[in-house]
Amino acid sequence: MDVEAGLPEICRRRLIERAGAEKVILSRHFTGGTPGAACLRDLLHRMMAEDAGTIKIVTTARGPEDVQRVLGLLKQAKSLGCRLTAFCMGPAGTASRIQSLRMGSALGFASLEYGEETAGGQIPVEVMRRHLPKGAS
Repeated sequence: MDVEAGLPEICRRRLIERAGAEKVILSRHFTGGTPGAACLRDLLHRMMAEDAGTIKIVTTARGPEDVQRVLGLLKQAKSLGCRLTAFCMGPAGTASRIQSLRMGSALGFASLEYGEETAGGQIPVEVMRRHLPKGAS
């Protein structure tokens, strides 16, 4: 179950409790850009405190510096033992969808085919598979 972190705290807690923490992806989406590194780091720590099985932080990249900030979260999460999915939307974020999986992102999101994208920068699953190491799914 994907639970948006912007929901009221009582709602988030109830959903996590009812579904079971390991079955919950606690998500935060930034459609207007990418926050600074300190903001992203603080957000990661706050979301980790909610005990969801997976944390998902997705921003909209306006340039390579935004992508690097978001991908940097994966290194932080790994050192903290956090299961994190982090990548960028938008044309500038397309490559981050593949890079994040190569860096250990818990999940990836792709469309079934061209023209069926549900977010900017999304690529078809066959394209994503071609760019991942052999054996990755």
